[in-house]
Amino acid sequence: MKIRTLTLGISLLRRDFTSTDIIDCIFSSAIKSLTIVQEKVIQAGYEVQTLRLALNPFEDWIDFDDFTSNLIILDGILTKYNIGFCSVGSVSEPDLIKWIPDIIKFSGKFYASVSVGAPAEIGNIPVIDVRACHAAAKVMKEISHDVNDRLAGFNFCVTFNCPKNIPFFPASTHVSSHDNLLTVGLENADLLFIACHAVRDPVAARDNLVSVLYQALKPLDSLISDACTATGINYGGIDPSICPGLELPVDSVGLAIEELINTVTCDPTITPTSTAATDRFLSQYFGSHGTMRAISVITSALHMLKECKESERNDEKKVNLPFKITGYCGVMLPVMEDRILAERLLTGYGSYDNPKPTYTVKDLIAYSTVCGVGLDTVPISGDVTEDALVGVFVDLCTVAFRLNKPLSCRYVSRVLPMCILIRPQH
Repeated sequence: MKIRTLTLGISLLRRDFTSTDIIDCIFSSAIKSLTIVQEKVIQAGYEVQTLRLALNPFEDWIDFDDFTSNLIILDGILTKYNIGFCSVGSVSEPDLIKWIPDIIKFSGKFYASVSVGAPAEIGNIPVIDVRACHAAAKVMKEISHDVNDRLAGFNFCVTFNCPKNIPFFPASTHVSSHDNLLTVGLENADLLFIACHAVRDPVAARDNLVSVLYQALKPLDSLISDACTATGINYGGIDPSICPGLELPVDSVGLAIEELINTVTCDPTITPTSTAATDRFLSQYFGSHGTMRAISVITSALHMLKECKESERNDEKKVNLPFKITGYCGVMLPVMEDRILAERLLTGYGSYDNPKPTYTVKDLIAYSTVCGVGLDTVPISGDVTEDALVGVFVDLCTVAFRLNKPLSCRYVSRVLPMCILIRPQH
């Protein structure tokens, strides 16, 4: 397990930009405390991949009459203190959403999101803010196909029913006028591999994952909580969401899910070493029937943590977990950041010359009903229409608020250097 991000929420006001000394003092004090926490975590043996800052919505602190100057000051401070990730917050109004492309294009350090609020009820029919969806779709099309930066799509997403201070970007946003708050995001698919590899009982797989996560998160939470107390930072907790890395096999969520598909669909009378069992396992691609059940096994373990319950295999004891949980608390399926998920989309069970993808966007939306994160780094074609994107947004919005799940949607340009990385190495 690695620390993907230590994310510190900071609240700004317009008057903070009246003097570079004022804004520099705000950031230098916050980043100094954040760095101290990072050092303590590293000393304890953890790898910290990034330090990130999440600001309150930019409508609170950007002077739109002096838009460029504010961004120059902010970008300069981030460069000065070696911070490469800064969320400028989440907005909902089309008049504000239209500024996002200019912000993201100004600096690769800037991230932003659009928050589509809860549907209003008119005659028991939910009415979604389609204006915000269309404004977000315009932004997504513009930045995802920026010829000068094919990776700009990574810096923007649309969120639905997401809490504040999620540690992961681009969804992260801080609460206006609130004190600084630190939250933690993990790269922890290896814990999923440890818990579920070669386990043939889905209940045992779930219980193993609860136990592994508990053992991993408890000492980390105590360490960071104490470090925050010592530095005067408020501590918001850890997002235990299962998040992949690039090392195979241990860091792939897609591969772990494929093994779980075999677990949840296997006939217990077939021995694991039999030819029939081997043939079945090789046919269980991500996206085949059983995928949703496999994902739900993982999320059920996360929910058990969130609900402060131990496994059924531990006599139904209830416990008060001594650590804070925050964020998505789900299974991340970032198509272009997980080698197996990317492979299944690009070739499926076919080849590069004759691809047969094993899943579609519709499948990912269906999985959102149980994964609790949404669509992430999905390749977007150049001819996608605004209406098509809006259709995806309203579907995700419906799922998010009907099932009370935090979901987000991030598309990226289909022309990506990442595609080269997932080609098989012969």
